[in-house]
Amino acid sequence: MRFSVEQINNSTNLLPNVHLGYEIFDQCLDAESFPSILNLMSVSYGAGSSAFSDKSKFTSFLRMGHANKGTIEVIASILQHFNWRWVAFLKRDDTYGIDGLELFMKRIEKTNICLAYTYSLNDNTNYSQIFKQIEAQKVKVIIVFVPKLTAEAIIESAVHLNITDKVWIAADTWSLNKRLHKLKGIRHIGTVIGVSQPVIPIPGFSEFLYSTRGRVLHEYTKQNLFCNQVCNCSGLSPEEVISLDPSFSFYVYSAVYAIAHALHNALQCGAGKCDSNVTVYPHMILAELKKSKFKLLNQTVEFDENGQPRYTSYRIVFWNSNGDAQEVGYYEVYPSSRFLLNSTEIQWHTEGEVPTSVCTQECPVGYKKKQEGIHTCCFSCEICQNGTFINVTGEELHKKTLPEDIHCTCKVLFFCTFIDSVCLCVVKQRIPTLVSPALMLNGLQREARHAACRWWSLYRSQTLELWSSWLLPWSWWD
Repeated sequence: MRFSVEQINNSTNLLPNVHLGYEIFDQCLDAESFPSILNLMSVSYGAGSSAFSDKSKFTSFLRMGHANKGTIEVIASILQHFNWRWVAFLKRDDTYGIDGLELFMKRIEKTNICLAYTYSLNDNTNYSQIFKQIEAQKVKVIIVFVPKLTAEAIIESAVHLNITDKVWIAADTWSLNKRLHKLKGIRHIGTVIGVSQPVIPIPGFSEFLYSTRGRVLHEYTKQNLFCNQVCNCSGLSPEEVISLDPSFSFYVYSAVYAIAHALHNALQCGAGKCDSNVTVYPHMILAELKKSKFKLLNQTVEFDENGQPRYTSYRIVFWNSNGDAQEVGYYEVYPSSRFLLNSTEIQWHTEGEVPTSVCTQECPVGYKKKQEGIHTCCFSCEICQNGTFINVTGEELHKKTLPEDIHCTCKVLFFCTFIDSVCLCVVKQRIPTLVSPALMLNGLQREARHAACRWWSLYRSQTLELWSSWLLPWSWWD
């Protein structure tokens, strides 16, 4: 944020002869509507709750970062891509976690994905007990939808407790956590696949961090402190800042620039200066924000009707053996949804084979499913009764066939015609055994009842033709 403000203050094109200042506060709270009551605008870079999309409550709230709904959509797409249908969902016991679980449950309603286990974590969580419960459910895929610090506690516990052979789906809050990438024993817990926001490098940012080494970050020491906003950040090195999740940097950067562009338009700036006679009110800046559209580092910054970034995309990463988050896919939302995942780039912990996570293996051919319990993913297999069978795995509909049949193969009736020489020869050989046309037709009718495919119109027409041939027997032989 400080880097963005200094860039804008040194710019001759954006807000000329206007100097921006700032105050830094650590605001990480549950969703509140207080700013909207006063119509105070807020541009967030990290708030993901879907509640903020409700413009009747949050009329002046906009965000640059991704909403939870998009992250959940990518997670569900990954599950469907690999046919993982039996999963666990770990969340924090807060607004972020509750929102994520609700979105996930809604997303998988009409799919074959079943939620086998879920738990709301807090500071006193017994991770050993949680992993025992997950193991008892035979779950192989664990979705970890929690903030960074909680994710560190989960993964460190998994390493300490020797949890192995799992697939971990990381939310964008910790998928690029470099500290966990290098954690000793991290390779033993299984395979980590994460959803992240695109990493967009900001030219000059690293140099800015090193140039400010040793500078006091609190520039207003004479200002009265309030709300316990006391923070000693002097020990934070540039290396530590750079090692943090890099995907959020651009969204902080673009949030500041979005406000600057809105203020630039509200002040009617142009030709190297701004109109000093214009009185700016919050609602004016909010109106300019909602209709703003500009380019920043080759990225288009624009808000949709819900105050969310119109051009949204996600990256799918895999934690490789080198300790890096390797990009293996993406998900784009605008202008149309596109999902791509190159699974061949993923080094699975299961000796190269894609892991499976199901409650029950599919029934073999000739067996039907019988649901066990509340989950549709859990079932027993029963052999089909005589006269019925299933020809497609998972198909519930039994189709009539002969008792000895085990495949869905339609029996097709074959009828003779005047011009078919093969049929004439066959009929000529069999005619001594035929008592009468009526007896033959009776046999054909019995065969038709057993056939899987009954073509009645063809049957009637061929029957008439066959009767006519019996009336003209001299046409059957020389």
